[in-house]
Amino acid sequence: MATLIAEKEELLEVTEIEASQFNTTGNISGLKFNDINANGRLDPDEFGLSNFTIYLDINNNGFLDFNEPANITNNFGGYLFNNLPPNIYVIREIQQPGFNQTTPTPIVNVTPGSNLTNINIGNIGNVNNRGQISGTKFNDTNTNGILDPGEVGLSDITLYLDLNQNGFLDEGEPPTITGVNGEYSFLDLPPNTYILREISPPGFASTTPDPILNVTPG
Repeated sequence: MATLIAEKEELLEVTEIEASQFNTTGNISGLKFNDINANGRLDPDEFGLSNFTIYLDINNNGFLDFNEPANITNNFGGYLFNNLPPNIYVIREIQQPGFNQTTPTPIVNVTPGSNLTNINIGNIGNVNNRGQISGTKFNDTNTNGILDPGEVGLSDITLYLDLNQNGFLDEGEPPTITGVNGEYSFLDLPPNTYILREISPPGFASTTPDPILNVTPG
């Protein structure tokens, strides 16, 4: 019986050490966003920018050096650095052509067990850096997914860019309504990958996949 008690106590000691080691690190996360009004804040109608490189500038020289932690923003503009040892970190981005940063460079203090969220970095694109999406919403009478001669456009259909990819038109996501001939357009878009969706009116069903579109400068 004494031997069993000793083994149990040893197991408890190992568990406590492992928990202590886990709590010595911290996390940093945030959003790289399109600061449309250049006010340095993430507003409800502003959305994330994907494919930006965010890094921790350990030596604070303004460049991404070998062995410095780096992260590429996801489809929603999010980034995450986890399991970081306690330290003061300078968070920088690799600036993409046609963009200017609108927020100060974040400097954060990671302490044991800390989880620093909403460390957001804003950018605004230059006018020449914008793109657009346009097309026609049509009545696909033969359901072949192609706009054929004789098929007409559908007016008053709501289309939107599903920025968070949840299948719903949310606040801050750009909508438009098709014109008399089914035409639509989204103008002044920053470079990003967009999913185009519609709100189907009663009695209609989509015959084409939801387009996934890559907007590049110009």
